[in-house]
Amino acid sequence: MVYFEVTDGLKHIISSSTIDKSLKQELVSASYISHESLLQFYLENQPTKSFFELIRKCKLYVGEYIPEECTRRKPKSKEYVEYMNHLRMEEKANEFDRLVNKRSEFQTLYDYSSKDSLTPSQEHKQVKSQITTIFNIFISVASVTYAIWYWTNSSMRLNDAYRVLLCLFFGLIVLVAEVFVYMSYLNKVEEAKIKERSKKETKKVVKSFE
Repeated sequence: MVYFEVTDGLKHIISSSTIDKSLKQELVSASYISHESLLQFYLENQPTKSFFELIRKCKLYVGEYIPEECTRRKPKSKEYVEYMNHLRMEEKANEFDRLVNKRSEFQTLYDYSSKDSLTPSQEHKQVKSQITTIFNIFISVASVTYAIWYWTNSSMRLNDAYRVLLCLFFGLIVLVAEVFVYMSYLNKVEEAKIKERSKKETKKVVKSFE
């Protein structure tokens, strides 16, 4: 809401109007008046030719008054609180990493020396990823072993000893294949990191001022 300062000119207009004395005294003694009250005063009395001319008698009030709706805090959303907590945790992890690991005073754009050491949050993600991979490999081996065990009994009617050997054989094949695929993935990731580290920062003078 917009507020106007009750200047001497506006006080004179209010004092010479025909409004109630108590309301007149209240408006004159106040240091500011709202836009709605000023408009209502103009519509009821019309002391000037236009409302714009009445506003010209005033000044925009820029005092210490702050409307209540501006100071009322809005409730924070759940997503905002979770995001801020995530940022605080990352900042604490970075502070801990800066305290534990000493870094060079100057760093370039492609300086990856500080990225070799993982932060606690990154280590947690890495351990979680490894546990998930091990669990997935175990599920794959167990599924194949159970399928071979069921198939050798329902279709081939083999002896239990042969069934166990076949289950172990195919289980080992699946285990080796899963480990090979995972290690290949890690090697490709490591090669990509090494390739990225090998990049050098180049500077080129585009324009010089003399």
